Amino acid sequence: MSPRKPRGAVHDEVLEAALEAFSKKGFKGTSLDEIAEMVGITKGAIYWHFKNKVDLYNAVDEFATKQWDSFVLEPLRGVADPKTKLEKVIKGTFEFCSANPMVFDFMMTFLEGPLVLQSKMRKKVIDSYVLDRIFMAGIISDGIKKGQFKDVDPMVCASFLVGAIDGILIQWSLDRSSIDLNRMSSVIQRVLFQGLQK
Repeated sequence: MSPRKPRGAVHDEVLEAALEAFSKKGFKGTSLDEIAEMVGITKGAIYWHFKNKVDLYNAVDEFATKQWDSFVLEPLRGVADPKTKLEKVIKGTFEFCSANPMVFDFMMTFLEGPLVLQSKMRKKVIDSYVLDRIFMAGIISDGIKKGQFKDVDPMVCASFLVGAIDGILIQWSLDRSSIDLNRMSSVIQRVLFQGLQK
């Protein structure tokens, strides 16, 4: 008889397996039986941790978001210089996606889920874009106040930046061999700062 895994370890293994399965096959194409098999547990054991497939999907979304936050946002704590902060956000986002491609693939799956999941995830994605634009606009506003950046509309500039990052990542997710994220990070920074810097 094999030793029993701690409950927290099983929970995390289920999240990681679900992230992999959802990112490869989408919500509809993934079954709880498949996830249970990946982890080496029964389907009933998944229900011990998650109410249903939608609950598991939402938990994977939260798990992926926490990974992104710790990789991209945590290193910004204590960075006061607006230009450095924008550089770190752009570079960190592309580095995170390059190192964790399943996370970005997972984020795209909300488009094909059941209607109730689509509507909840759609709101979450819209809210996320709003927060991203506000965050970027805050950094740009700080750069304007500190005399680093031209007097531009911070929200318009932030919308451009979020759109450029997201557009590159969508292209990359569709054809990873044709997009060099490291190079794109440099290009976006160069274009952004040519337009912003005094």
